[in-house]
Amino acid sequence: MPQAHTSAFPDLFDACTADYVNTSRGEMHLRSYSEHRAVAMHNWAEITRRIDSGEAATDLILKGCLPHTESKSHREGGYWISVASAVQGDIRSWYGASLGIPAEDWPKIARALYDFFRMCEESPANLERAVARFTSSPESKGFQSGLLTPFLHALRPEDYSIINAKPARTLTYLTGEEVSKAIVDYPKANNLLKDFAVEHADKFSSVDSLGASPIQVLDMFSHWLVAVRKFHFGSIEKPISQFFSDRDEADEAFDLIAATLDYLGITDPADSRLAITLPKGGSDLLRVIYGPYSMLTFAAKRRRKGFVDVALLADMPENPYEQGEKVYAVEAGYPAVATYRVPFDDAIPLSPGLANLLQQTCDRITEIGPNWKKSPWAEIHQLRLAQAALEPTIREQLFDNGLSAGYWKIAPGENAKLWEACRDGGYIALGWSEFGDLSGLTKAEFRDLQAQLVAEHADWTVRGTRQLWKFVNDIKPGHDVVANKGKSLVVGIGTVVG
Repeated sequence: MPQAHTSAFPDLFDACTADYVNTSRGEMHLRSYSEHRAVAMHNWAEITRRIDSGEAATDLILKGCLPHTESKSHREGGYWISVASAVQGDIRSWYGASLGIPAEDWPKIARALYDFFRMCEESPANLERAVARFTSSPESKGFQSGLLTPFLHALRPEDYSIINAKPARTLTYLTGEEVSKAIVDYPKANNLLKDFAVEHADKFSSVDSLGASPIQVLDMFSHWLVAVRKFHFGSIEKPISQFFSDRDEADEAFDLIAATLDYLGITDPADSRLAITLPKGGSDLLRVIYGPYSMLTFAAKRRRKGFVDVALLADMPENPYEQGEKVYAVEAGYPAVATYRVPFDDAIPLSPGLANLLQQTCDRITEIGPNWKKSPWAEIHQLRLAQAALEPTIREQLFDNGLSAGYWKIAPGENAKLWEACRDGGYIALGWSEFGDLSGLTKAEFRDLQAQLVAEHADWTVRGTRQLWKFVNDIKPGHDVVANKGKSLVVGIGTVVG
């Protein structure tokens, strides 16, 4: 189960208030709830009238009840635009093609959506029954909370919360309860969000919410935390997540690795006597190897059974740990070392008793270690893991991005004209400075700005300026950047740190 971080909420909310709520963008966000609700209620009245009078309503249901992005085509086409947007085109082409939905099925899907919304609108007491009825029908295929709950919220804003990826991640982090985006789990998620909003109502009431309810302020906070602040939530990527339950546990494990390297006198992550290896050929083990000795062995979460294998001297009477299967039979004069099964809580974080035993072991091993040229496993050494143990910044990048961080080829301005400034300032830039600060913009907002500026600059193209969206949203710390001039000349290589 995820760890609860409720105590972190007050400070995070204060930061949101200062950085977002009290800005023009934050005020516009808060006003959007009431503005978008007014349109939704108008749509709902017309849909209900048509259904009650026996008129066709398929098109209006699909366009007027699902949360569309703010774009020119949606505005002009009469689509309902929601602050919690999900649909980027018309649902029939945008979503239907990927799910293989034939055109003749859309009237039945629209009717199922209407029946679901109507049951929920009549009374919150109907929610679980409405969800069960909707999810049992074949017309519910592909429709989850992110597509359905924005309109539910518009119909009854005090009773139904918006649950999509942003609130789900935020609530999971704050409450320690795993929040699902599946519509079948919406009743539970809805109650959890409403309870959290009530519990912290005093915090929400301390800001000028422009008439927004605590549920809406919490939704806005989730947007800020994920999309603007780009908060990490303590999550970790593979392969680290295979071995450790959360970021705190992984951090303490890498502290243990760092302490072991320190005891061994390893300061260079590329030291040929060192090999930190990952699973290969079906193995579920992460090993820290020095010379012939596997100093630390972490088993994958599913099979570790509460222990870490640690290499310790075999002749220490004060060693309280159970000896494992591995006993090192090395050349004469080498220390007698065996693996011991150390309870996870003793190793992570490193207890004083284990630290003493491990340091004694490393001292004995290093008496001969400098004569070794290369570990037998040096060819499969994962340099990035060693760097992460020794460098906190790289450790954060590893947890965020895993080993396959990726790289980007970027021209720093036309004919690399910005390269010297980038090199001297420690940053990378593309040009097109007229776009200004793009952080926090939705894709629809970016496209509107892009269309305006491309129209004003004859030598700009939509295809070329599209790079800016990827530059702002896809490049992450740990990614490598190759700065180029033209198609064949590389002027510099660097790593993104923030």
